[in-house]
Amino acid sequence: MTPPSTPPEWAQTIEAVAERGGLVLILGAVDTGKTTFARELANCAVAAGIPTGVVDADIGQSEIGPPTCVSVGLVTEPVTRLSDIKPVASGFVGSVTPQHVPLEHLAQTCQMVSIARERGAKFIICDTTGLAAMSWSHRLKRCKLDALRPDQVVALARRQGVSALARVLRSVARPIVHHVPVPDTITVKTPALRAQRRAARFAEAFANAVVREWPFEEVVIENSWLGCGAPLGKRALDQLGAALDVQVEYAEQIGNRLGIVARTLPPYETAQAVASRLYGAQAVLSIPSTSLERLVVGLYDRERTMVGIGLVVGLDAERRILKVTSSAPAMDSVRIIRLGAACWAADGRIIPVYRNGDV
Repeated sequence: MTPPSTPPEWAQTIEAVAERGGLVLILGAVDTGKTTFARELANCAVAAGIPTGVVDADIGQSEIGPPTCVSVGLVTEPVTRLSDIKPVASGFVGSVTPQHVPLEHLAQTCQMVSIARERGAKFIICDTTGLAAMSWSHRLKRCKLDALRPDQVVALARRQGVSALARVLRSVARPIVHHVPVPDTITVKTPALRAQRRAARFAEAFANAVVREWPFEEVVIENSWLGCGAPLGKRALDQLGAALDVQVEYAEQIGNRLGIVARTLPPYETAQAVASRLYGAQAVLSIPSTSLERLVVGLYDRERTMVGIGLVVGLDAERRILKVTSSAPAMDSVRIIRLGAACWAADGRIIPVYRNGDV
């Protein structure tokens, strides 16, 4: 039986979806009530005694687990908000939008669904990011349908959004698709309010954070060439900087490639010519040092289990040390630092970054 808080437009569908069970994927544009539907569906399943897991793949407005991550929690009692559900596992994506990290987002969503099954969930609810009116968003949703192979799909749409969902679902044959209207009680949030909620989640994630230093030799830095090659000494850095007419803060030679970290990056053609002349390098990988400032990172142990997220607060080039602040309780177990694709600015904004050669 559906909870009293369930909108009447949803009650029949929620009961039918919970009774059928399996994996249900919730699709819809931004502010169509996906999270609210997931909560009501979870409460209905729990009331029926069904072992239920919720995968929160909405990295733009995450409720379960840390921001920029896909997380999974098990529901054992009714919840008022999805954020009441404690995560049993999280996977780092590194952004608040999957646009530039679709592979990471898809991989972590699949992994969290798998963990829910391993933990005994017979009914799994997957809440997703909002469907945007862009080709990358449609491709990602279709790939998610192919990879997850859900038993059911809930398609939430206001009248003007029906055609967009229809395009994504027109070739779907296997799962049962429930087309569900959006009640008038579901309001549209302003961009400012959404940004405010994201900033609050970040602030919560980094409450009581402490700074830890990790030498390159002690960790694997993923999504980056940092720590993969032979570092250039001070004289070589000065020579390279003079030739490029920029201050090179750090550089490595990785086989036939040269990696450079500098505050201001030279034109690629110039960097390529200098790197070829000085080191015989066939390619240049450049990172603006500003993109490392407060960069969100995922922290993993040697078993590749995520232990928390962090922020890069410094790169000590001379000592080859990455400084990261984090509230993770198991920082001593960190062996992998996975660089993300967004920075949490001091003013609370989430700023996308792009680093040549990293992703």
